[in-house]
Amino acid sequence: MAEKRSSIGILAAGGPAPGINSAIQAASAKARSNGFRVVGFVGGFDHILSGNPRHHALTERELEGVHLLGGCILQTSRANLLDTLGAPDMNKIGRAIEVFTRGGISGLITIGGEDTAFSAHLIAKYSEGRINVVHLPKTIDNDLPLPEGVPTFGFTSAVEFATREVVSFMQDAHATNRWYIVVIMGRTAGHLALHTM
Repeated sequence: MAEKRSSIGILAAGGPAPGINSAIQAASAKARSNGFRVVGFVGGFDHILSGNPRHHALTERELEGVHLLGGCILQTSRANLLDTLGAPDMNKIGRAIEVFTRGGISGLITIGGEDTAFSAHLIAKYSEGRINVVHLPKTIDNDLPLPEGVPTFGFTSAVEFATREVVSFMQDAHATNRWYIVVIMGRTAGHLALHTM
Protein backbone atom coordinates (compact mmCIF):
# COMPACT_ATOMS: atom_id res chain seq x y z
CA MET A 1 0.00 0.00 0.00
CA ALA A 2 1.40 3.41 -0.98
CA GLU A 3 2.16 5.80 1.86
CA LYS A 4 -0.23 8.75 1.96
CA ARG A 5 1.62 12.05 1.52
CA SER A 6 0.98 14.94 3.86
CA SER A 7 -1.10 17.70 2.32
CA ILE A 8 -0.64 21.44 2.46
CA GLY A 9 -3.64 23.67 1.89
CA ILE A 10 -3.49 27.10 0.29
CA LEU A 11 -6.18 29.76 0.42
CA ALA A 12 -6.43 33.47 -0.33
CA ALA A 13 -8.77 35.79 1.55
CA GLY A 14 -9.53 39.49 1.66
CA GLY A 15 -9.40 41.89 -1.25
CA PRO A 16 -7.62 41.26 -4.52
CA ALA A 17 -4.03 42.39 -4.97
CA PRO A 18 -1.39 41.90 -7.65
CA GLY A 19 0.83 38.87 -7.10
CA ILE A 20 -1.59 36.40 -5.51
CA ASN A 21 -1.26 33.89 -8.36
CA SER A 22 2.53 34.18 -8.27
CA ALA A 23 2.46 33.44 -4.53
CA ILE A 24 0.19 30.43 -5.05
CA GLN A 25 2.44 29.12 -7.82
CA ALA A 26 5.70 29.60 -5.87
CA ALA A 27 4.36 28.16 -2.60
CA SER A 28 2.90 25.15 -4.43
CA ALA A 29 6.14 24.46 -6.29
CA LYS A 30 8.17 24.62 -3.08
CA ALA A 31 5.74 22.36 -1.21
CA ARG A 32 5.65 19.79 -4.03
CA SER A 33 9.47 19.79 -4.25
CA ASN A 34 9.50 18.85 -0.56
CA GLY A 35 7.16 15.91 -1.14
CA PHE A 36 3.84 17.45 -0.12
CA ARG A 37 0.55 17.19 -1.93
CA VAL A 38 -0.90 20.71 -2.42
CA VAL A 39 -4.61 21.46 -2.13
CA GLY A 40 -6.15 24.78 -3.15
CA PHE A 41 -9.24 25.95 -1.27
CA VAL A 42 -11.58 27.97 -3.48
CA GLY A 43 -13.10 31.19 -2.13
CA GLY A 44 -10.93 31.66 0.95
CA PHE A 45 -12.76 30.71 4.15
CA ASP A 46 -16.21 31.24 2.59
CA HIS A 47 -17.01 27.68 1.42
CA ILE A 48 -15.15 26.20 4.38
CA LEU A 49 -17.45 28.01 6.80
CA SER A 50 -20.60 27.24 4.81
CA GLY A 51 -19.94 23.53 5.33
CA ASN A 52 -19.37 22.95 1.63
CA PRO A 53 -15.60 23.30 1.12
CA ARG A 54 -14.50 23.51 -2.49
CA HIS A 55 -10.93 22.34 -3.02
CA HIS A 56 -8.75 20.49 -5.50
CA ALA A 57 -5.15 19.40 -5.94
CA LEU A 58 -2.90 22.13 -7.34
CA THR A 59 -0.76 20.48 -9.98
CA GLU A 60 2.27 21.87 -11.73
CA ARG A 61 0.39 21.73 -15.03
CA GLU A 62 -2.60 23.69 -13.67
CA LEU A 63 -0.34 26.42 -12.28
CA GLU A 64 1.80 26.81 -15.40
CA GLY A 65 1.74 30.46 -16.44
CA VAL A 66 -0.68 31.66 -13.73
CA HIS A 67 1.84 34.30 -12.61
CA LEU A 68 0.90 36.15 -15.80
CA LEU A 69 -2.77 36.31 -14.84
CA GLY A 70 -4.50 38.92 -12.71
CA GLY A 71 -7.03 38.16 -10.02
CA CYS A 72 -6.82 34.94 -8.01
CA ILE A 73 -7.16 31.51 -9.58
CA LEU A 74 -8.53 30.19 -6.27
CA GLN A 75 -10.91 33.12 -5.88
CA THR A 76 -10.98 35.10 -2.68
CA SER A 77 -13.57 36.26 -0.17
CA ARG A 78 -13.74 38.46 2.89
CA ALA A 79 -14.91 35.58 5.10
CA ASN A 80 -12.77 35.10 8.22
CA LEU A 81 -12.88 33.39 11.62
CA LEU A 82 -14.04 36.46 13.56
CA ASP A 83 -17.47 37.39 14.86
CA THR A 84 -19.23 40.64 13.96
CA LEU A 85 -17.36 42.48 16.74
CA GLY A 86 -13.94 41.27 15.56
CA ALA A 87 -13.43 38.67 18.31
CA PRO A 88 -12.51 35.02 17.62
CA ASP A 89 -15.61 32.98 16.71
CA MET A 90 -15.05 29.54 18.23
CA ASN A 91 -17.74 27.93 16.05
CA LYS A 92 -16.05 29.17 12.87
CA ILE A 93 -12.61 28.20 14.15
CA GLY A 94 -13.80 24.69 15.03
CA ARG A 95 -15.50 24.27 11.65
CA ALA A 96 -12.37 25.35 9.75
CA ILE A 97 -10.08 23.08 11.76
CA GLU A 98 -12.47 20.17 11.22
CA VAL A 99 -12.49 20.73 7.44
CA PHE A 100 -8.69 20.88 7.29
CA THR A 101 -8.04 17.86 9.52
CA ARG A 102 -10.73 15.79 7.80
CA GLY A 103 -9.04 16.60 4.48
CA GLY A 104 -5.63 15.51 5.76
CA ILE A 105 -4.22 19.05 5.78
CA SER A 106 -1.19 19.17 8.08
CA GLY A 107 -0.01 22.56 6.86
CA LEU A 108 -1.87 25.65 5.74
CA ILE A 109 -0.65 28.65 3.74
CA THR A 110 -2.92 31.67 3.96
CA ILE A 111 -2.60 34.71 1.71
CA GLY A 112 -4.26 37.91 2.89
CA GLY A 113 -4.29 40.96 5.08
CA GLU A 114 -4.81 41.52 8.79
CA ASP A 115 -8.13 39.63 9.17
CA THR A 116 -6.67 36.65 7.33
CA ALA A 117 -3.46 36.82 9.37
CA PHE A 118 -5.49 36.76 12.60
CA SER A 119 -7.61 33.87 11.28
CA ALA A 120 -4.41 31.97 10.43
CA HIS A 121 -3.13 32.61 13.96
CA LEU A 122 -6.37 31.23 15.41
CA ILE A 123 -6.08 28.02 13.37
CA ALA A 124 -2.49 27.54 14.50
CA LYS A 125 -3.43 28.21 18.13
CA TYR A 126 -6.60 26.13 18.41
CA SER A 127 -5.49 23.20 16.24
CA GLU A 128 -2.90 22.57 18.98
CA GLY A 129 -0.10 21.58 16.63
CA ARG A 130 -2.18 19.50 14.23
CA ILE A 131 -2.00 22.21 11.55
CA ASN A 132 1.17 24.21 10.93
CA VAL A 133 0.36 27.63 9.47
CA VAL A 134 2.33 30.07 7.33
CA HIS A 135 0.81 33.45 6.44
CA LEU A 136 1.83 35.48 3.38
CA PRO A 137 0.99 39.16 4.03
CA LYS A 138 -0.96 40.59 1.11
CA THR A 139 -2.61 43.99 0.98
CA ILE A 140 -2.47 46.94 -1.35
CA ASP A 141 -3.02 49.14 1.72
CA ASN A 142 0.42 48.22 3.15
CA ASP A 143 -1.10 48.45 6.63
CA LEU A 144 0.24 45.27 8.22
CA PRO A 145 2.77 45.56 11.06
CA LEU A 146 5.84 44.38 9.16
CA PRO A 147 9.43 45.54 9.69
CA GLU A 148 10.04 49.09 8.51
CA GLY A 149 10.71 49.35 4.80
CA VAL A 150 9.19 45.93 4.03
CA PRO A 151 6.09 46.36 1.87
CA THR A 152 3.43 43.70 1.56
CA PHE A 153 3.23 42.07 -1.81
CA GLY A 154 0.59 43.74 -3.93
CA PHE A 155 1.38 47.21 -2.59
CA THR A 156 4.27 48.04 -4.91
CA SER A 157 2.37 46.81 -7.98
CA ALA A 158 -0.72 48.77 -6.94
CA VAL A 159 1.38 51.95 -6.53
CA GLU A 160 2.85 51.46 -10.02
CA PHE A 161 -0.60 50.95 -11.55
CA ALA A 162 -2.14 53.92 -9.71
CA THR A 163 0.76 56.16 -10.73
CA ARG A 164 0.29 55.25 -14.40
CA GLU A 165 -3.42 56.10 -14.13
CA VAL A 166 -2.78 59.43 -12.38
CA VAL A 167 -0.19 60.39 -15.01
CA SER A 168 -2.80 59.69 -17.72
CA PHE A 169 -5.34 61.89 -15.91
CA MET A 170 -2.73 64.65 -15.61
CA GLN A 171 -2.10 64.54 -19.34
CA ASP A 172 -5.84 64.67 -20.06
CA ALA A 173 -6.28 67.54 -17.60
CA HIS A 174 -3.51 69.49 -19.31
CA ALA A 175 -4.92 68.78 -22.78
CA THR A 176 -8.48 69.76 -21.86
CA ASN A 177 -7.72 72.48 -19.30
CA ARG A 178 -9.88 70.64 -16.74
CA TRP A 179 -9.49 69.41 -13.18
CA TYR A 180 -9.79 65.74 -12.23
CA ILE A 181 -10.29 64.40 -8.72
CA VAL A 182 -8.72 61.00 -8.11
CA VAL A 183 -9.81 58.96 -5.09
CA ILE A 184 -7.53 56.12 -4.05
CA MET A 185 -8.69 53.51 -1.56
CA GLY A 186 -6.83 52.70 1.60
CA ARG A 187 -9.27 51.50 4.23
CA THR A 188 -7.74 52.98 7.40
CA ALA A 189 -4.32 53.72 5.89
CA GLY A 190 -3.29 56.23 3.24
CA HIS A 191 -0.06 54.56 2.12
CA LEU A 192 -1.31 53.82 -1.40
CA ALA A 193 -2.42 57.42 -1.96
CA LEU A 194 0.75 58.78 -0.37
CA HIS A 195 3.07 56.71 -2.57
CA THR A 196 1.16 57.24 -5.82
CA MET A 197 3.27 59.64 -7.91
